[in-house]
Amino acid sequence: MKKILILLALFSNFALAQINNPTFVGPGGRPTTFTNHGVLVGKGTANATATAAGTSGQCLTSNGPSADPTYQTCGAGGTGTVNSGTAGQMTYYATTGTAVSGTPNVTVNLGDLFLGILNTTGGQLDIFGATSGDISIIPQAAAGTYNFNLPTSAGTSGQALLSGGGGSTAQSYGTLAVPAGGTGAVTLTAHGILLGEGTSAIGATAAGTAGQCLLSNGPSADATFQTCGSSTSANGLNSATTTVNVSAAAAPTSGQVITATSGTSATWQTPAGGSNYVVETTTYGASSSDYILADTTSAAFTITLPAAPAQFARICFIDAAGTFNTNTLTINPNSLKIMGSTSNMTVTTQYANFCLVYYTSGLGWRIGN
Repeated sequence: MKKILILLALFSNFALAQINNPTFVGPGGRPTTFTNHGVLVGKGTANATATAAGTSGQCLTSNGPSADPTYQTCGAGGTGTVNSGTAGQMTYYATTGTAVSGTPNVTVNLGDLFLGILNTTGGQLDIFGATSGDISIIPQAAAGTYNFNLPTSAGTSGQALLSGGGGSTAQSYGTLAVPAGGTGAVTLTAHGILLGEGTSAIGATAAGTAGQCLLSNGPSADATFQTCGSSTSANGLNSATTTVNVSAAAAPTSGQVITATSGTSATWQTPAGGSNYVVETTTYGASSSDYILADTTSAAFTITLPAAPAQFARICFIDAAGTFNTNTLTINPNSLKIMGSTSNMTVTTQYANFCLVYYTSGLGWRIGN
């Protein structure tokens, strides 16, 4: 019992000491008073202190790891609420230390301006016209990663905006080259003929003078307008003129053509073959100008060629009904020859279309067009 009384006395003395001297932090003590509206600041094992209260609008600002924070003017741009502007405008400090204002014309002093959140929201830039209209710049959902570097100069009216490749090279205004689907040229000769030049800019000939022809200069040079027939090659056009006298002994009939009879004379003649169309369904004796549509639908039959044809006489045959393969057409050379043989010619090809041209008695009729 005596020991208990001694302990109680010791505890009472310790508690009284704490009440009378409340500066001992370790067991949870505190100062006897704090600054009104101040912020407590720790001091390790020493007594806590409080900052000054600060003035309206100030921010509690750190003074580094070796000094207590204090209330100071917020930032370098001034304080206050937005006191001008309209809804949707961006707020900014007009000058250092002034009140915050709203304006539609704001310079954003940032290294990068980010619109949208990757994998969440796509960015979109809307540009409104002064009186109407809204232009939206919207990337694709999978936008890719590249730089869109704007040109360093304005270019001239009508020029195309050319890609810089998406790296660090700026875009530029210029003429669309041939590999990109353009012409590569800023002007083309009036009335000239366009000429391909590989991947280089499209070229154009000089316009030429009236009556000239565009002639090739070979695979290694551009074609040019020249006097027609000036080429020395076999394919050059012949510009020489020759007077041909056409006999007026008889008026031409329908279908006749002018046929040369000598170097300077010609007459109206019926073409050898192909001008006299006839349809035959049975045995027939052909003439030199016949174009025979042979119809063997009902039965096979024979056509006999002329006995004394002129050189270059021409007779043509058509399978009119597409039945030569079932009912054949037989062509009798009439004691002359067809392709060197005096035998009859039998045609069994469906839809056959061919001509026979007489050459000489030794060779006879030859298959041709």
